[in-house]
Amino acid sequence: MDNFLAELEQFLKELPERNRRLLIAKYREHFLLNMNSGKTEDEIIAFLGNPKTIARYLTANYLVEKAEADTTVKNIFKAVLGSMGLGVFNLAFFFGPFLGLIGALLALFIAGLGVSFIGAVVLSGVFSYPVIPVISIPPDLYADNVTRIGTLFLSIGLVSFGLLFLVGDYILARIFYLGTLKHLRFHLGSLKQEDF
Repeated sequence: MDNFLAELEQFLKELPERNRRLLIAKYREHFLLNMNSGKTEDEIIAFLGNPKTIARYLTANYLVEKAEADTTVKNIFKAVLGSMGLGVFNLAFFFGPFLGLIGALLALFIAGLGVSFIGAVVLSGVFSYPVIPVISIPPDLYADNVTRIGTLFLSIGLVSFGLLFLVGDYILARIFYLGTLKHLRFHLGSLKQEDF
């Protein structure tokens, strides 16, 4: 029992001390209850399984809970990587699309910033063109007052569209984050509990 618990505690090093102590106490109690009911240590260890596998499951579960409580990019990556240790299926069928969607969200974010930036550059040209020529903007956009008013509305539209693009990207990122956590939670729940 002591060797099993020591090995389990060694593999749980990513968990905070308090959580680690509570889990070790829980498994110690499991051992004692089963030994009092007549089972041997070897039978209990055979039932529980490999301490490394148990630790992977418990660590992945902790990382998913942490990502649910504190929504940061770092936490979601840790949760995804922590669950990757539970099977090769995840690596092939989850991590690739996960990285692809992260790349798509990043591209959408950059596109939103780009549209807003172009709108801001054109808008600055409306007010400063005769004094400060705007880089790479055709002077025809500022030729007369009617064209300048049209350019003003165009630039305001571009800035607004870019900002809406960024808001939409934020909403998509939030949906992606929550969907990833639901997938990880489903995957952790579908594993056989007796293996852990």
